[in-house]
Amino acid sequence: MDHIMLIGVDDESYDVRLPGLHFICLSPDRLQQQADSLCGFISASTAEAEQIAAQIPWLPAVAQTAVGEHFCRRVLALSELNQLQAAGTGSGALTAFHRRYKLLLLAHSQPLYREIGPFVAGFSRWRDPQAFFVEYRKRLMALLAQPASRGDHTNALMHMQGYFRGKLDATQRQALTQQILDYREGRSSLAEPVALIQQYLALSPDEYLAQQRYLQPLPPALAQLSGGRP
Repeated sequence: MDHIMLIGVDDESYDVRLPGLHFICLSPDRLQQQADSLCGFISASTAEAEQIAAQIPWLPAVAQTAVGEHFCRRVLALSELNQLQAAGTGSGALTAFHRRYKLLLLAHSQPLYREIGPFVAGFSRWRDPQAFFVEYRKRLMALLAQPASRGDHTNALMHMQGYFRGKLDATQRQALTQQILDYREGRSSLAEPVALIQQYLALSPDEYLAQQRYLQPLPPALAQLSGGRP
């Protein structure tokens, strides 16, 4: 994507000169007016971030000290969704978008994941595509705002493991199972089973898994912005 629009902070100590990210400064009264074109809010204070989150619940908003991967993943999802909306694409493009995010959504909230799938499937029953988009955006961002627990990540990893059924030998299957168990028990980071899945995916390609945002790293600018924080 060309750029990701964020609202910057008024703080000279905070370096936002990152290629691929476009920061703008807005007064509070203009924020509501331009919210639909933005994908994140970084504030100088937690109180201000909470205020913005209350006013615009679907817009990711955090204090600059809390910027991490969770925030950046939400920003990326909203940026991609905004670009779909700007392009005027229909149900097919939105369904494809949702498909790419399914495993990431599963890792953040299983109950909300089970609710949003049937909602997307019911697109044709909506007379107003814009109203559907607004409701989908609200549901999607509320789901991604949920913290992903170790157990939820384990569930998503085991779900991915199923796609390799019949494609791995006994040693490979055991290695992946052990990596997932080690992560679940806190003996390793999430990066380790994800890296092994990516390795096996290169050996045994699967179109669905290859498209999953869960397995794809953040764009360089967002990775730098996250600073390696969760």
